Amino acid sequence: MIKKNCPYFDYKTKQWIQPPETISITIPMVPAFDQFEDKIKREAGNSDLSLEIYYDKIIIHGFPESVYQLHQTILKESNLIMNRRQQPNSNGYYKSHTIYNVGDFKLLAKKKSEELDLHYNFDGSDMIIQGSEQKHSKIKELEQYVLGLKDAKYYNQNKSNEKDFCETVLSIPSTFASLAEEEIIENSQKHHVMTEITPNRMQISILGKQSDSFNFLKWLYSNSLVYSMQENFNQEKAIDWRQVDLPFSAFLRKKKANIVDKLKELSLDRQFYWDTLTVEGPLSIIQELKMFLNNIEMTARKALYPKYWNFKDKNQLSEIQVQQNSEEYQFVLGEFNKTMSNFNIVKITRIQNNHLIEQFINTVVKKQELKPDVENGRKLLFHGTKNLDPQKIYKNFEVGFDLHASNPQGHYGKGVYFTTTASDSHNNCYNIGNGMYQLLLADVFIGRPFQSQPNNALVKAPDGHDSIVDNNNSLYVLYNDFRSYPLYVIDYQNKP
Repeated sequence: MIKKNCPYFDYKTKQWIQPPETISITIPMVPAFDQFEDKIKREAGNSDLSLEIYYDKIIIHGFPESVYQLHQTILKESNLIMNRRQQPNSNGYYKSHTIYNVGDFKLLAKKKSEELDLHYNFDGSDMIIQGSEQKHSKIKELEQYVLGLKDAKYYNQNKSNEKDFCETVLSIPSTFASLAEEEIIENSQKHHVMTEITPNRMQISILGKQSDSFNFLKWLYSNSLVYSMQENFNQEKAIDWRQVDLPFSAFLRKKKANIVDKLKELSLDRQFYWDTLTVEGPLSIIQELKMFLNNIEMTARKALYPKYWNFKDKNQLSEIQVQQNSEEYQFVLGEFNKTMSNFNIVKITRIQNNHLIEQFINTVVKKQELKPDVENGRKLLFHGTKNLDPQKIYKNFEVGFDLHASNPQGHYGKGVYFTTTASDSHNNCYNIGNGMYQLLLADVFIGRPFQSQPNNALVKAPDGHDSIVDNNNSLYVLYNDFRSYPLYVIDYQNKP
């Protein structure tokens, strides 16, 4: 039994290997990240990195070298875009000038830029200004103005025991229509806050002291008959408003209807994209949604694991002897006995290699996402290792069934061969000696198989297919790693 991060023997290099430790780093959100986000996600997937993207930060988890390389790529891509923005064109106009991290002062920055006759837009918390050489001084004036707002002395003047300024952005319920815009603006002035209402009356932004913003919100809700503003109005939820991009995986896309119902229940604004769900609302409510989505992901992912998998076992490798009186044992015995009535099973061992099963499940997820019609394209198939000890497959943490170690002279070329019956694999079984033999029963992703005549020149399945199957549908051949997992070792012998 090998524990997590314990050394293991690499049979290719004939050396003991110490698995590298993984690390996590958190970096602040970089400018223009949305313009190269898809590229970063692809590189993270190719490097087996976990990526969490929030509105203000990026978390990368994985092996140190890969984490460092992806970090450098993020910084490089951001700098390239920002450098292009800074270059003036032939007419003397800048592509853009960026004021970073405007944050809580968007409203004030907007009003100031309008006073200076500057065109602007926002990229997250960054303010991008368009202007000519002649307006360079005005751009600098706006930049100094924003810096003044952010200055600690200015920000903390008249400071009480609460935060001074905050910006609250909320969607306007339909009942707000009963309030005239002039009435809202007039009362915002009475409450010493600044407000801005979008032209379609879908959102309202409020800027001011937290206490003033809260009192204005109480007036707004009570006068629009949305709430009676009783004691259960939560000040922190009203103020702590966020817009967050959440990963939207294949698992979640299958449950989109349930997620839409949950979003309605939580009263969150949302926008669905192929691989992203953008939500807007109180941070505490968004956290509740995250837990809901995580539960869906975990449940769906667990459903892809072998039926009798023990999730409580956290060891990197476990060899678990299956009890004879168990349903699991009887199932494997039944598959074996269909064609092996002249033999007796001595023992059945379930292999739990957490690294290999993760690689296998990741492959299944990716293939099923690309080909939804092959969602159930998995079979339990037998495999004989011939002269190779099965341990060298299921203890191989790098790849498991190794395509490079397969026989290049097979009837269907250099591939990994599996059979639907134990008797067909018995000819290639591993002979332990003293009348004892071993076979593997593997979980195999056959995907969309291609039926073919024998052809020893094959090196892959035809385009659009994942495996080769013979004319009797009894032999399957794979030409890619991580498409199969060595689930059981069956020890058996001749009947007396």
